[in-house]
Amino acid sequence: MLRALGLNQSTLVQVIMSQSMYLAVPGVLIGMALSVSLNFIVSYVIAWATSLPYENIDPFEFTWIAIVVPVALGIFIPIIANIIPIQRALGRSLRDSLDVTRQSFNETTVRMIKLEELGLEPWQTTLATFMVIVGFGVYYGVPFAFIFQQFPLFFFILNTILMGMLFGLCMIAVVLQPFLEKSLLHVLLLGKERRLLTLIMKNLAGHRTRSRKTFMMFTLAVAFVIFAGVAFSLQATNIISSVESLVGADVIVLSRTKLYPLPEQKIIDFLSTQKQEQLVHDFGFVSSHLGTLPFIDLSQLSPLSYFPQCDVRVYAISENFLKFTYGKYFLYTDVDFSSPNMTYEYIDGKPDVFRSLYVDAGKAVSSGEQIGFTPGHVIYDAYKLGHNRTADHFDPATKYKTYVDVIVSDAMQIKISAERQNPLQLRVFSTNPKTGETGGTDYVCKSRAMVYKVPGFFFSSYELSAHNSPVLVTWETFLRIAHEAAKKVNYKYTAKTVPKEKLLVKYAEGVTDKQREGILNGLRALVDSDFTILQDVNDIKASTHTATTVLLGFFDIVAAIAVLLCFFMLTVSFTANVKENSWEFGVLRSIGLSVNKLVRAYIYEALVLVISAFFCGTIVGLVLAATLVSQFNLFLQMPFYFEFPWILFTSIGAMAVIVAVLGSYFPARELRKKEIAFVLRGLE
Repeated sequence: MLRALGLNQSTLVQVIMSQSMYLAVPGVLIGMALSVSLNFIVSYVIAWATSLPYENIDPFEFTWIAIVVPVALGIFIPIIANIIPIQRALGRSLRDSLDVTRQSFNETTVRMIKLEELGLEPWQTTLATFMVIVGFGVYYGVPFAFIFQQFPLFFFILNTILMGMLFGLCMIAVVLQPFLEKSLLHVLLLGKERRLLTLIMKNLAGHRTRSRKTFMMFTLAVAFVIFAGVAFSLQATNIISSVESLVGADVIVLSRTKLYPLPEQKIIDFLSTQKQEQLVHDFGFVSSHLGTLPFIDLSQLSPLSYFPQCDVRVYAISENFLKFTYGKYFLYTDVDFSSPNMTYEYIDGKPDVFRSLYVDAGKAVSSGEQIGFTPGHVIYDAYKLGHNRTADHFDPATKYKTYVDVIVSDAMQIKISAERQNPLQLRVFSTNPKTGETGGTDYVCKSRAMVYKVPGFFFSSYELSAHNSPVLVTWETFLRIAHEAAKKVNYKYTAKTVPKEKLLVKYAEGVTDKQREGILNGLRALVDSDFTILQDVNDIKASTHTATTVLLGFFDIVAAIAVLLCFFMLTVSFTANVKENSWEFGVLRSIGLSVNKLVRAYIYEALVLVISAFFCGTIVGLVLAATLVSQFNLFLQMPFYFEFPWILFTSIGAMAVIVAVLGSYFPARELRKKEIAFVLRGLE
């Protein structure tokens, strides 16, 4: 009408943009005011849940990103969103624009284009540019960030790729929209309601262009909320698993300094009593590493060729190690099953290689002891080398009699080319602190197992973790190495027991909180609190659970806001559908179809649209969340645990159904107020 009255196109564009600003500017101001209010409430809840003084939290403190980004989005998104509708409106003739009864979805349009006018389409240029950016980030950005250890950039690129996957999968879900809607419609329409099937199917097809946008927005909102909620729940589970893996048992008592070893006998007497009362399942000790002894400088592990070498830390562990630790975090790549007379006790389906260090000591057989191995001298071909050279070969007849059983990190396979079936060389360097005399002691080692996860220790299969990685031995082996290293440099070392650095305790099943507190208080009374750390894993779990609950509540708020936006989108979409198809509904009412059936048809249409979008969004969110956690576990090498936030999922589903009903009912109820004659004539 404005164009028919003489308004030119540029002025009309300005009018439309001005109208969008009339909505955008107040919306930004109201949104920022609401964000300040919500931030005040959320800050108070977090302070209360974490027992932090509220005075230390400023709820009105916002970073520049939190101000600039929302304001910029609130201003520019309405402007960008108006571009395509303006182009579509100005591209139509005045006659088509004034014909309110015309439906564009079933018209046939013919457009003649000359071949010489064909060129690169804008969408092709945009897609090509996007693919170039993604390719550069994947093939150059990710390796650059990882090699130079720019981990914030590395995870930023990976998360950006995940967000791109989120958007891409939601776009793919749009292709499935017609099939899902048709299937859900057959499920929802039961009994007499099946009479509305043809009408609703026609409405779905006729409203496809507009409903596709609503479907896309709802799918994106649900996918992001489910992705964030599931990913956080899985991350919280992994955090607890990481803590359990590093601590190793239900209770840990750790000496802060090498000058204060734990009082072993007092602890054994106390915990033995608790074990008899069936309050403690089992307990044991871990020694300080060999380098804490005053005369030990360094321990290195290498192949028999002495090259390459890698610094290690030698620890002694108790025979029942797997019984008082979290055995589910014992993960290995290779175990010695080939040596004769070697037996393993299985705990939770895993061979107890730690106990085998004691009961099967001296039974290991390496590949060098197999038939066909020839000790003695190896004579090198003088013709090939250009000179005579003789080297002593390794002699198992003398060396293998006093070898050391060890458990080493799987990272040694890459770092020093170690293999479980081949012997290794352990070299211990010592120095007499009084005389300055130095020396080195060599030991042939046979690996009982190659592991990449042991509860209470930091093991990994990555080469970067090989330096100072643990090497596990028995108490007798630890003392033997210590005494021989001291003797090598004439240092007087008469200790008959290994200094204990760590105590690990596993509760019996069914222990109450009061009984746990009694055990912890008993241990506190036995050790000096100034030199020890006592930690109960259950306290860490409780703290993590509280933080998880608070943040999941925050995600519920985000989900409610997202669903509220979808409600407005759905209401606008169905209001436009009612206005565009008012003549058709007038005809249906004139042939006897009641208003209630028309309203129900709208409600069914909205339910089918929203439920199908909710289903697609849930699948996309779950897939991406599992991808993110798998990426996280790839670095931590943790077992995969799946935990689904049912409360968040149920709340979003309930809100989605309410939004579908209300968002379609309010526009459709306007049909009740209009007479059939007015509807057919296009009058209000």
